[in-house]
Amino acid sequence: MIILGINEDHNCTAAIIKDGEVVACASEESFSRIKNDTEYPHQAIDSVLGSARIEKDDIDYVAFAGKDFDALQMKIKRVTRYKISDYIREQNQYWKKILIEGKSSDYWDVLAKEDRFASMDGNYYDYSFMENQPESNWGDFSGKIRCDAVKKHLGIDKDKVRFLDHHTGHAHFAYYASPHDISKKAAIVTRK
Repeated sequence: MIILGINEDHNCTAAIIKDGEVVACASEESFSRIKNDTEYPHQAIDSVLGSARIEKDDIDYVAFAGKDFDALQMKIKRVTRYKISDYIREQNQYWKKILIEGKSSDYWDVLAKEDRFASMDGNYYDYSFMENQPESNWGDFSGKIRCDAVKKHLGIDKDKVRFLDHHTGHAHFAYYASPHDISKKAAIVTRK
């Protein structure tokens, strides 16, 4: 069985698992030259397929390391594009208003329209749904745009795409990659 694993969060990465063994892994930042790049790691995917000598048609499943994501955070590439001054501004204009003053804040709306964050440069996903859907519906589109990206890039049908809980993945790795005797019980703790 051949699985293409995809992580889109900070330091987005792709890996090929063949019959239970990791045979290739690469981070998008190595190709985009953007530290902690986020989004769909299309260049890393191409690299791991080439390194492992795997054809697109040989992939049995595509596994995303996360069931859904915050569309706005992903679109603006907060993890990648934020500077120290942006974090300070967020604390003052968003968190302070919400948590200390008990007020609402339009911080994210304003931020998303600023040139540096509104730019679609480096974005592989189609975020057009954000323009005509209420924010409460954005989560419904995260799986769709991810499946669409895999289909556009690799021609793989959505029936082969799986979304896994990110922190459960950490627990599985800790359990199966440890020297622990897996025939015995073990406790694994992760933090969300």
